[in-house]
Amino acid sequence: MRLKNNIEISKIKTDLMTCPSKEKLEAYRKEYEETGHIHGEIVLTHENQIVDGYISFLILKEAGFLEVPVVYKCKDIFITAIHPNEAGHKVRTWRVTNETKNPELLVKGGYALVDTSRGQAGVEIVDVICSNKASKYRVSRDVISGLLILPEEK
Repeated sequence: MRLKNNIEISKIKTDLMTCPSKEKLEAYRKEYEETGHIHGEIVLTHENQIVDGYISFLILKEAGFLEVPVVYKCKDIFITAIHPNEAGHKVRTWRVTNETKNPELLVKGGYALVDTSRGQAGVEIVDVICSNKASKYRVSRDVISGLLILPEEK
């Protein structure tokens, strides 16, 4: 699964990368200066280690960006949110599946429609978690959809 997000550039780990050729770096830099777009996505592991898009990272860092768009390669994606049907505002975890609609809207502080034991409910997302390990999370149910706004309660 792929999860798009923004991250502080200082949190990206680059220790596994090698220096790109001067020619390639200059060609990508010229493209960025002419179009304002980077050549390719910056792809990270769940531990923020860059695995692709290193030249794009270098160009944005050179341009003074403090936060950059990235794509995470994840085995599993989860959201945590305050369960709407429980007293005490307990935080629960829901699994993002291939059937989840609008996954690009699943961001911290955003909203999701989730499945609960009492039916579907809208929740505000506390966190989005990208994992490539066996899940240590106790999953309530699945995420139905990312939402722009919370639905009104009936």
